[in-house]
Amino acid sequence: MLLGDLNAHVKCDELDFITNEVDDTLDDFLPVNYEADCIHKLRNTEIPQSTNNYVGQYCPTLSDHCPISVQILSQSAQETVFNLQKNNLKRININGAREEVFKANILCYDFSLIIKEIDTLVLDNDNNNNDHNLLDPNSPLLKGVNETVSKVSSMLYNAAFVGNAKSKGKKGMKRRKIKKPYYDGECETMYRNVKCLSRRLCETPWDKTLRLYVLQQKKEYNKLVRKKYRNFRQKVLDNILEAEKRNPQEFWKAINTLKSNTNSDPSSNITHQEWFEYFKKLMNVNQNDNFSNDNKFIDQFNSDILNYDMTTEEEYEEVISSYEIGGKIATIVSDNAANMIKAFALPGFESDPQEKGRI
Repeated sequence: MLLGDLNAHVKCDELDFITNEVDDTLDDFLPVNYEADCIHKLRNTEIPQSTNNYVGQYCPTLSDHCPISVQILSQSAQETVFNLQKNNLKRININGAREEVFKANILCYDFSLIIKEIDTLVLDNDNNNNDHNLLDPNSPLLKGVNETVSKVSSMLYNAAFVGNAKSKGKKGMKRRKIKKPYYDGECETMYRNVKCLSRRLCETPWDKTLRLYVLQQKKEYNKLVRKKYRNFRQKVLDNILEAEKRNPQEFWKAINTLKSNTNSDPSSNITHQEWFEYFKKLMNVNQNDNFSNDNKFIDQFNSDILNYDMTTEEEYEEVISSYEIGGKIATIVSDNAANMIKAFALPGFESDPQEKGRI
């Protein structure tokens, strides 16, 4: 690809440079080698460490017709020629398909604006040839040239990289899967088969036959996993029951750890006092604030009743028992039920007319 003309040194002891020490706005677009017309051999371009751009000022008296062999590179940082030789930069190998993509992308750009800018720069250079010095970094004409070159290089860069090129993918850290005891080789083989079919379905999503087959295989895979889990669970339960018969001491060892004191008889139940002590420790309750039996709780309740200030005129001389409270409640409930039956005059019952009048 012929990019343009650049001036080159013709002395054998001098190196050729393609640099820009004036403006840093040019995009990352580098020619990697070119053939100078006076030397007749390939020379790699050397990029100084302090710059990363490509157009420079050279002696205008020498011939500047240099055919350039170009590869488009993406230079994310200022690299030296040694780093360039290690292929740290992104490269594009121009093949037949890539060349067609490049041509199609180039045709999408509107070159009319750039052509107008170039014509304006040429007119400014002709009209103000004596007023503006191109070697002056603050020259407005030089800034315009740099901006135009930057736009052209951006167009070439985007045309080369924008396309439907296949990505190589990213190598990320895969999460380690915990292998389940019931997940055997049969499950793994069916999983791989379903995964392969799913990838094929992504390539042809409108194939109804393939979609139905993939769904059927997924259903069979889920059924197989559930079956393996049921068999594994039943096997574990059988092993527990067999261990109870073979070695009861080992079977009850884990159960006895919940008890506060070990009992020689593994078939005995845990007493209520042991449960009480166990939950008392869990709740961090002090012994003085706790009631360990029913009698102590009843005594405390009776003392609270005696110390309670009665709001009525009648005061009890003796402590009310639970039997008396239950009998009184039963009497009140039965009287209310009788009054309700009389008020609504249910069939089979005779009601007093005077009682109705009062109600």
